[in-house]
Amino acid sequence: MTTQADHLPTEDRTKEAKSSSTGLFLFCAMPGAGLLWTACLFMFEIFRGETTMIGSLIILLVAALGTLMVLCGNGWWGRWGYILGIWAIPLAVFSCLFLAELLPLSKNMTLLWGPTYVIFVSSAIMHLVGAYYRRRDGVAVKSNETPLFLLCALPGACLIWIACLALLRVFSGAPSLMEPVFILLTAVFGTVLTLIGNGWWGKGDTPTEPCA
Repeated sequence: MTTQADHLPTEDRTKEAKSSSTGLFLFCAMPGAGLLWTACLFMFEIFRGETTMIGSLIILLVAALGTLMVLCGNGWWGRWGYILGIWAIPLAVFSCLFLAELLPLSKNMTLLWGPTYVIFVSSAIMHLVGAYYRRRDGVAVKSNETPLFLLCALPGACLIWIACLALLRVFSGAPSLMEPVFILLTAVFGTVLTLIGNGWWGKGDTPTEPCA
């Protein structure tokens, strides 16, 4: 059975598919992410025992609905491994807060390593899940894609975050002459590492190795 879209030229069908994909992302994935994060904030009340059983059930249902909306809006429906990727940031945040209670770190050190830890862990999980599905679908993937991401992109993102935190110290005090230069070099180096690790450095139509 053919539809009206089947009779459109290939270019028009491509534009229609992109429009549909963008619409799903804007009106399904983004509201779903909002619901998920709202539920995660209220989950602290569950852990503290400050909510009723009905309230806990509602929070969990909202989190499940948000997760399903993100799956649908990103075109990941049926690829249930992406649930781990979606929950990567909340899980990293929860584990970070748990570790912060165990480790005797100062407030400044917690502000430094906490977000760095969240960026590293959540990005690594999401990348590994995506790499698994790309290989399973037979998409051409460079053999060094995952090592480059883990060894370049993630440290680069962490360096950028550290440089941004250092900028706050510069604006709030009287830094030495070399401090802004060092921060700028750290941010530039982190940006270059992130570009290389994600395969965005001088990106062009270069052939990739076929997936084994």
